[in-house]
Amino acid sequence: MRPELFLEIAKEWSATKGDCEAHNRSSTSRAYYAALHSCQEALKALGIHPDEFGGSHQKIIEALKQSGDKELVSLGNKLKDLKVMRESADYDICFPVPKQNYQVAIRKAENILERCNHKTRSDVGT
Repeated sequence: MRPELFLEIAKEWSATKGDCEAHNRSSTSRAYYAALHSCQEALKALGIHPDEFGGSHQKIIEALKQSGDKELVSLGNKLKDLKVMRESADYDICFPVPKQNYQVAIRKAENILERCNHKTRSDVGT
């Protein structure tokens, strides 16, 4: 499966079920997972092994941030921000989250996927 499919679902839920808080929260989660898996694929394509950096989600963020590559460090910071948004959407269900937060999560994920694709194309030469 391609990470982009998670992002497509996030966009669909946000657009067609925008009045449903559960769909909006879930769209944030799907956007995050699209970005996470895209970053994981980019790291592997660049020969960086995230398994050396801790727990499953954190290891990918840390591998990006500790890569020494300015673009990857920036992606690590953006993925961390998106992870915080996802955790809030998934776990802080007693607190309402403004609809624009879901839209921001989707835009962040789109940006991360685009930058991962660009990075792997330019560094790997595909």
